Amino acid sequence: MKLIDRIISFFRRIKPRYHLSLDSQFYNLSTKNTVYRFKVFGEHTFPKFTFEDIQNNKRILYDINPIDLIKIAIENYNEIQKKSMLRVSEILRDNKYILSDGSTEKLLCGDEICDNILLIERIKNIDVYKIAYNTGFKHGRQLAREIIKQTTAASISQDWNGKIAQLQIVGGKKAQSEEHESE
Repeated sequence: MKLIDRIISFFRRIKPRYHLSLDSQFYNLSTKNTVYRFKVFGEHTFPKFTFEDIQNNKRILYDINPIDLIKIAIENYNEIQKKSMLRVSEILRDNKYILSDGSTEKLLCGDEICDNILLIERIKNIDVYKIAYNTGFKHGRQLAREIIKQTTAASISQDWNGKIAQLQIVGGKKAQSEEHESE
């Protein structure tokens, strides 16, 4: 019995539980997705599978080393995140932007973008910085205009104490130009 158990344990050590180990990966231009190439234990064959093939076939899923599965899942997640990133496809007047991902486009103003944290996470950092800068610049201009209005109104009311004289132009521009010509 001991001899048979030793022989069985010896062959179990030789034959691994997972037959496929990740060898390499490449991007297939015709199907536009990543193809993973595996090495079969004990053979000289290299089967190729996409993420969808691995995900849909349990037999393949059970034969792949779990460490390689984790790598594949993380890479697929990162690829999906890159595809869902929003880009500023067009900058319009009045702080408006057209944001687009692979399939959709949205027209949003800078205030809406800066207020929406979930949207900020999906936009590239450099685009967020540009949008925030332009939005802040616009708000700064508006604030400066309001301050100037308030200070000019306050200075007029302080200087004249409510005694503002009205000026009237007699004759308009034509009358003034005729006076200059006659002199």
